[in-house]
Amino acid sequence: VANQSIMWGVILAVAVALLTGLVFHVERKEYLVYSKGIILVTGASTGIGRDAAEYLSKNTGFLVLAGVRKESDYQNILETNKQMLPFMVDVVSHESCVNAVAKIQELTEKYNLPFVGLVNNAGIGGNFSPLEYQDMEFARTLFDTNVFGLLDLTQQALPLLRASQGRVVMISSLSGLFAIPLSGIYSASKFALEALSDTLRRELIVHNVSVSVVEPGYVKTAIIKTSLKSVQQQSSEMLALYPNAAVSKREGMAVMMDSMPGPEVTTTPAIVHALTSAFPKTRYPVAQRASGLEARVLTWVSWILSDRIKDMIFK
Repeated sequence: VANQSIMWGVILAVAVALLTGLVFHVERKEYLVYSKGIILVTGASTGIGRDAAEYLSKNTGFLVLAGVRKESDYQNILETNKQMLPFMVDVVSHESCVNAVAKIQELTEKYNLPFVGLVNNAGIGGNFSPLEYQDMEFARTLFDTNVFGLLDLTQQALPLLRASQGRVVMISSLSGLFAIPLSGIYSASKFALEALSDTLRRELIVHNVSVSVVEPGYVKTAIIKTSLKSVQQQSSEMLALYPNAAVSKREGMAVMMDSMPGPEVTTTPAIVHALTSAFPKTRYPVAQRASGLEARVLTWVSWILSDRIKDMIFK
């Protein structure tokens, strides 16, 4: 009996080791690595996109295109950073997306460099409204930017990325894993982005194009303060039904954001790894939620806990 127990213990240990090795092998899909090439980072006027673009331009051999949609942001980059190229692109305009990729094609020929990376960071934040009172015009604008515009630009860029076996990096959010009260429309756009990213990654496996998703929690950027400026008119009825929607609550969130880590220690390292590692991850949960829990812990929570328990946590 003792010998049988030892035998089954050995068999179990070997099985676990083999399974672990198999999972490790599957997880470590290898992709082509470039040390030079052209990378476009959209939404590079401030915050996550700006920090990533500046780091890549200063610390790698890539020619970095800092995507912006305003002329003032274009001029700001032109005057303050000589190591990256300001690049006009408005993802909500199909014509702008088409023209942007045509310009990238010209740059690949001019510099004799492949287009090897698209970082889809352009997006807007929510307006902290309960869904019952959500302004539908704003909701459509948010989806046009965060989902449809991103998909449009990616569609235009894929022929170049397929030719180079390049990388796509999607900047999502932990809100794409958790539906957060008062951020329903924003969360919905990020849930959609998660689904698009998974589908795109599986469709492009045969072309050896990597697709990674960066999922930040709270990062110290201007997006919350910008969102506060877009708050719709509050009615006394709405505040009576949803007191957490009060402006004071949102302003408290903005103050809390100032204590959170910045993109230089959260999102930028993840973006760089996704673009340069031979073994890019499919997902990079980074930073924290307001609770202070690490993003990686929260992803496990989303898988393990039941909906009712999560309802109590995030109500």
